Amino acid sequence: MNPSLHRSWKARAGRFCLASATLLIAGLTPDLTHAQTVLLHTGYNTVQPRPWQDDQGNWWNRPTTWGVGTWSNLVDTENHATAISYQTTAMFSSYTSGPASGDLLDYPDFVSQNSFVATTHSPAGRFSGLDSTKTYTITFYAAQNLTNFVTQQGLDITVTGESTASGSLLLTGPVGQAAYSELTFENLRPAEDGTLSIAYTIASGFSRGTLNAISITAIPEPGAVLLGIGGLVMLVSIRRRKSSLRK
Repeated sequence: MNPSLHRSWKARAGRFCLASATLLIAGLTPDLTHAQTVLLHTGYNTVQPRPWQDDQGNWWNRPTTWGVGTWSNLVDTENHATAISYQTTAMFSSYTSGPASGDLLDYPDFVSQNSFVATTHSPAGRFSGLDSTKTYTITFYAAQNLTNFVTQQGLDITVTGESTASGSLLLTGPVGQAAYSELTFENLRPAEDGTLSIAYTIASGFSRGTLNAISITAIPEPGAVLLGIGGLVMLVSIRRRKSSLRK
């Protein structure tokens, strides 16, 4: 083969492989570099818009009511629309607001100050529009200044999808000091219909429970990560080959 034709063919093949690898990585990059997170502020108010942005640049969703209803068209922390909805299927007893400063968990003051409260009710909710092929991490957050509420507070929370996970979200500590708590469930896979159902009950030994926020994060699948790494390796190899051809 003519050497110049051979070099030309190799160059064209290199450009084709480079373009293919670039398209592959471009398609995978969002899953590899950005685990999509949706934030819900579970405190009813008419002050903040829907959605609203905190001082750290994260976007939050807030309810239209503290009763039964659906929060649709949820956005992620970067204000991108998602297919995820959250439905309150059984309402909380009430909602409250009050001082909750000095938060050590880095939540916005507005989130720490407003919450849903359970006393006699057993609230329930459901996420829908989830990808049943992915796993999710859900974190529940509670905050309260115990000066205003002398009874300590606790919720038992059960999340049901492909399987079931349970835990307790407790606010304890000396009366007069602010209390904060998180409860996180990892590796949750939705049911086949793309839902995760949540049941809240007042924890044993407590007379009430409170909930200020929920975050849900889609975790990239290991297969997608490995495929993306393979694409990156291919891209580096092709670029090195192109460099050697030029020489």
